Amino acid sequence: SAKASSAACTVLTDIVERYAATNADMLAKILIDELSKYDEGASKGQSKTERSPEHDYPMISSNALCAKFTGSWRRSLLENPARESNAYANILVEIGNIMFQIPQSSVPLTLFGAIVGDGSDIQGLLSKNQGASCHCEARIFRVTLDLLELSLDKLKKSTGTSRQSSSTQHLFSRLSPLLLLRRIPSSYFRTLHRILIGTRHQSDNKRAVRMINELSDFLVARLDVETKGHHQHITFTAEERQLSAELAARCLPFVGWRKQDVNENLEVGESLNCCFDRVCAPAFTELLESRFGPSDCSMEETFKRARAALYAACHYVSVAEDNENGIGIFGILAFVLKVISIEPTDNQGNAYDGHLIQLQTGCIDFITLCLISCVQRQLQCEQDREGGSRLSNGPLVQELSTLNEVKKSDSTSTGSIKTVRMA
Repeated sequence: SAKASSAACTVLTDIVERYAATNADMLAKILIDELSKYDEGASKGQSKTERSPEHDYPMISSNALCAKFTGSWRRSLLENPARESNAYANILVEIGNIMFQIPQSSVPLTLFGAIVGDGSDIQGLLSKNQGASCHCEARIFRVTLDLLELSLDKLKKSTGTSRQSSSTQHLFSRLSPLLLLRRIPSSYFRTLHRILIGTRHQSDNKRAVRMINELSDFLVARLDVETKGHHQHITFTAEERQLSAELAARCLPFVGWRKQDVNENLEVGESLNCCFDRVCAPAFTELLESRFGPSDCSMEETFKRARAALYAACHYVSVAEDNENGIGIFGILAFVLKVISIEPTDNQGNAYDGHLIQLQTGCIDFITLCLISCVQRQLQCEQDREGGSRLSNGPLVQELSTLNEVKKSDSTSTGSIKTVRMA
């Protein structure tokens, strides 16, 4: 019944709150073991009379159970000031560890995804009264750093594997840290970036900058956008490269910050790597220069890197928040317009023309995505105003609106929208 379900939810939430801070490893194992038993019962489809007493679990999946209860766990661990500040981070880190230990099971990933959510409720939590907002923000900062540290540790251990073999048995050890990072809502990383500009949590700011810079190094290695790097001899799969492009847009700030914006607690000369400087600019510059001069790499590889960088830029447009500076969009747009203006050679069977046309199609898709994003964001702003909000368009909306004016001068139809392809 609804009353029994509500009572069960309350009891489970209390248990999670009580043990997440002090016994997160035990709690994570118990939750995953129990959810696995539910999955086993549901997959067999046995009736209650057919099952033995020790396997007497209702025929309901772990997905359904997680969807029913974990939302209240997340809200309580983030909002409740009476709970330990490290509880939310501890339980997610322990679940992440179990994901790496039993990769054959989907239950840990299901539980992790259900607890962390999609990030859609974070803005509401951060917009509450100042006290609640501060401790909620601090907990998001903590869990993002801890999960980033966990993933980086696994990435470092998988580097030797990448050099030795690309067989299927080693693939998960390289993909799993990237998959874990991808499951963290982009709003968590945006919160991390905002805090680094401010003055709070200064004791962890250096640690955060160091880890983000380390992550950028791993992602750049997999995308191979720095052609003179030490990683050129390592072969990465298409899946690793695609995930790396997405993570560059989600986990790294897209553009660099001015020195006066960065927290004064950082060392002199210390900087935070950004997606545009590490991924987009090198790949785009190489392509444009190779058009008119010799290149150290083959044209095919040069175009592949440019497509990967453009893919990351497209992903950024879809996950960026309205209050972000849209100046990076213009850096991408400058490249896009130059590529679109290049004329193919019209030589039949010319491989260069094939790569160029594919990249030009991706450039048109980028402009289309910007226009769609602009419309969606402006519509949301209008709805906020109608609902009584006095918020104005953020910098990103204003920058994207400028793109709309650029696009109006070209009435050529681009046909159906396509997804930018990396391969």
